[in-house]
Amino acid sequence: MSSTSGILSPLDIRTCIFLENHAVGVGDNDAGGYGGGIFIEDQAMHMHDTEMSLNWVGTNGMFSDISSAGGAIWCSSQGDSQISYSRIHDNFVVGGFGGGLYTTDSTGLVVSDSSIMYNVALSSYTLHGQGGGMFIGHQSNISVVNCTIISNLAMPRIDNSDTAPLTYSGYGGGMFVQTAIVNVTDSQFINNIVYTGQFDSGAGGGGVVLEDTYGSNFKRCEFVYNGAQGYSGYSQYASSGA
Repeated sequence: MSSTSGILSPLDIRTCIFLENHAVGVGDNDAGGYGGGIFIEDQAMHMHDTEMSLNWVGTNGMFSDISSAGGAIWCSSQGDSQISYSRIHDNFVVGGFGGGLYTTDSTGLVVSDSSIMYNVALSSYTLHGQGGGMFIGHQSNISVVNCTIISNLAMPRIDNSDTAPLTYSGYGGGMFVQTAIVNVTDSQFINNIVYTGQFDSGAGGGGVVLEDTYGSNFKRCEFVYNGAQGYSGYSQYASSGA
């Protein structure tokens, strides 16, 4: 990763497996975690042919006021960053954002020829679960090309109730984009689901949520069997600024 010019060269991750890693608090009021498998900040990254599975972040309690993010990957990258031919599946975040991938303040990241499947963003009593598959936030500008985003969930926790969920609803089962720009091409959003909890108006955006964003594009994409069970029952949902 070193460079004689003083600028870090991209972190190179190839043909690796990240399995059952986690970053977690231990009490109701502890901070959550960031990047169950990988945490990368102010650094370019090249990930190729890599599997991220069963990684998670969060807290064991449900009352933390500090969110968790990036069940598999937390990324703030500048310049030439790539995730290609990789599989991000069965990861989750508790009380926060991005069950599979969370990216913030990232420019130039390209996610291509990869699958993002069966990831979950779980809510808490204080925070919504947003972006089951991916959360793209805060001035990021990224591209998603030829990817399959399938069967991701954003939903309330139900483990502490025998009858009904008690935490907030989920938003953006496949992807949640907030104050950022995303360009998605030749990709599939299939069977991503959000579920309604309590204390709010209901779940929204089974496939995609766009919030306070301008300039995002979706070209030659398929949206199939995405769903929201609750007030905002659309497969693709966009709020202000879209």
